[in-house]
Amino acid sequence: MKLLTFKLKKEQNLRVGALKNENIVDLSEASLPSDMVEFINLGDIGIEKATDYLESNITGISPEI
Repeated sequence: MKLLTFKLKKEQNLRVGALKNENIVDLSEASLPSDMVEFINLGDIGIEKATDYLESNITGISPEI
């Protein structure tokens, strides 16, 4: 899993995401923290929840948005 921090063009807040098929999946939509340090502090529970979310039919957004 490749994690990243990103923001949408019209927003100032950073979000935690993961790459899936070259798209960015916003992990906050899976009720995970939007702060990378908070996400990392969840440990295995956060990774498991993120993995489950990524394995669902979610497609993510293009990095150009």
